[in-house]
Amino acid sequence: MDRIENFLNKRVQKNKRRVTYKGKKYEITKEEVKKVRLVRNNYCISSLNMYEPLSTKFSGEKLENGIFLETKNSKNKLCRFKKMEYYLRERYEEEEEIKDIWEEDSYQVSIDDINLNVFNKEQYDNVDDLKLDKENLEVILETLHRKYFVPFKKIIPISQLIPKKEKVNADFTSEILKIYNFDHELDSCYFDNTFSFSCVVKEFTMYIYYLRNLSLIFTKRFETKIRKILILRNGIICVLLTNEIILINNMSNIKFQNIENENILKININESILDFYFDENQNKIFLIGKKNLFGFDVQNCAIERILTVKGHRLVSINMIKDYLLIISSTIDIKIVDVSNKKNTGTLVSSFPHAIFIKILNSKYIFCANNNFEIHVFEVENVKNNITIKFDSSIYDLAVNSFLNLFCVCFENEMVIFEIKMEKTFIITPIKKFKGEYRNCSFYEECSLIYCRCEDKIILLG
Repeated sequence: MDRIENFLNKRVQKNKRRVTYKGKKYEITKEEVKKVRLVRNNYCISSLNMYEPLSTKFSGEKLENGIFLETKNSKNKLCRFKKMEYYLRERYEEEEEIKDIWEEDSYQVSIDDINLNVFNKEQYDNVDDLKLDKENLEVILETLHRKYFVPFKKIIPISQLIPKKEKVNADFTSEILKIYNFDHELDSCYFDNTFSFSCVVKEFTMYIYYLRNLSLIFTKRFETKIRKILILRNGIICVLLTNEIILINNMSNIKFQNIENENILKININESILDFYFDENQNKIFLIGKKNLFGFDVQNCAIERILTVKGHRLVSINMIKDYLLIISSTIDIKIVDVSNKKNTGTLVSSFPHAIFIKILNSKYIFCANNNFEIHVFEVENVKNNITIKFDSSIYDLAVNSFLNLFCVCFENEMVIFEIKMEKTFIITPIKKFKGEYRNCSFYEECSLIYCRCEDKIILLG
């Protein structure tokens, strides 16, 4: 039986081949031979880093002692004849062995490679210089993605959409005019109407700066997170916290009466305050809770509930003109007349969560939602509306009533549009800035715009 088993083991099966590797004999199938050749052709052994294509992680074990290349006794014998002609005599190998499955078939050993020592420093010091730049690699990947995966679309360059200078009301030049650097991080920033002061926020702390020389006027820290800030013309600062509104009067001579601290006034209601609007003409604050609209008289320090807005939870509030407010909820937008304490009507019955509401010339209402849309409504005729559809999320919205401009901030860019209100409502892109711009605010009489970019305040023109 032992002889029979030994005889059977020596026989090579039809679907297997016998390989000698390091003095040992192995039997492998044809499928395993294909796998070996695939491994041989796959030069990238470690995980591929797209931004470091020349990564040397796979040779980490040999970095300490260097790489030593040495040719062994070759099976090919080199012979020289009198006429200085070379010929290669190959030694016949056994039929059971597979030739060169671990190396490329085109690989040949040259005499110059014999006894070649490559050390660690000479091999890897200049690898960093050979790495591709991240920006160049992103451009290459983007072009390949557009070429093979994105369907072809006719792209109109923005230069063709810009009108001629004769038709434009102002000289629109796209450049960065000023950059304000801060020693701390910025979560948000706010400006007054004259852009003399800037209020920057970092979590629970508020910093007031004078913009001309960027001098710090004062700081104030609160117990809860700051949600919104308004700087009024008379120097009063309105701060919206989680459950209260605080009026700070450190920059003017006006004093709050009938309270303990003449410079700080706190406004509280029975429910959480979601948003507010300060009407400087009436010296009155309109604030909203979950379903109620309140009015606070700053001079008399008196608060009253104006009306209860039926429907879903309220989100934001703004003023169209005197005694006419616009209030948005999670599902609709309503117009409220404060003088009559009545809800005049619903602007849009199905509008998902308006994140920004801006008023242009007291005639047009700009509403941005989470569906990448901006709806423009006429105050006198609500049925006349325009929908502007974008390809990405809207992070901020600002309007300029003097020049009929509005800007939209996306994730990595900001675009400024011009509005022409003739027979038709025409919207034309004017400028485009690359960067993460937030908290934008226009000058009243020119196209300059202040905005926050990361931890800096930038003036764009």
